[in-house]
Amino acid sequence: MAPGHVYRRDAVDRSHVGEPHQVDLWRIRSTPNTGDEEMLGMIGRLVDAVLPGAQWKTTDVTHPYTVGGRQIDVLHEGEWLELAECGRIHPAVLRGSGLDPDQWSGLALGMGLERALMLRKGIPDIRCLRVEDPPIATQMLTLEPWQHVSLLPMARRDISVVLSAEEDEETLGDRIPTALGDDADVIESVDVSVARRTRIRPRQRASGSAHRAVRSISCCGSCSAPSTAPSPRTRPTHYATPYTGQSTKDRCRN
Repeated sequence: MAPGHVYRRDAVDRSHVGEPHQVDLWRIRSTPNTGDEEMLGMIGRLVDAVLPGAQWKTTDVTHPYTVGGRQIDVLHEGEWLELAECGRIHPAVLRGSGLDPDQWSGLALGMGLERALMLRKGIPDIRCLRVEDPPIATQMLTLEPWQHVSLLPMARRDISVVLSAEEDEETLGDRIPTALGDDADVIESVDVSVARRTRIRPRQRASGSAHRAVRSISCCGSCSAPSTAPSPRTRPTHYATPYTGQSTKDRCRN
């Protein structure tokens, strides 16, 4: 048994990924002939282990490493999907491994683990296996059936309410789905954050002209402002106005 990460030129869609995890199974025996009956028996045991009770079939395919290659398809929600491919080990592969094909034979099988897990859990899209969002990622830790999760971005709403002292988080959590009625299934979770009542004192304003409504700006020098800087109490102040295409001098005069 040899599991590993493989790279293949596949179009990525709901049932294909370009970088799947795959496990290769090689069953070798010291007899010169391994027949189709043994191969079908191995296929049946594999399908029963991965997808208990699933309906399966095989079709003939050609591989460079097998003789009499088969593709294993399983019935999933009314659609036939490939689970694995297998066949009798090609004599050239045995010979390259240092085994005499006249004395050894065997079976070879390759299965994508993403596809197997997708079928086992009933996941609608194989790309969900690599999503990092906690509602999806935590489901990949077990073989429990898939629970639907929206693929849209999470929307969060903060609501402030005033409650009596007798209210607790449990009763508040019950009131929200009750109020939503038929739309209660849009809620994934409710987090209650309890804030204590706090009296806020208004900020004391400083005396004088420190808090002006409009910030003053320095003069551009093209108006009638004195060339000699007067004292701060008598210096003319020019207030900022929205730009309307006027010249600098006109804006300053305004």
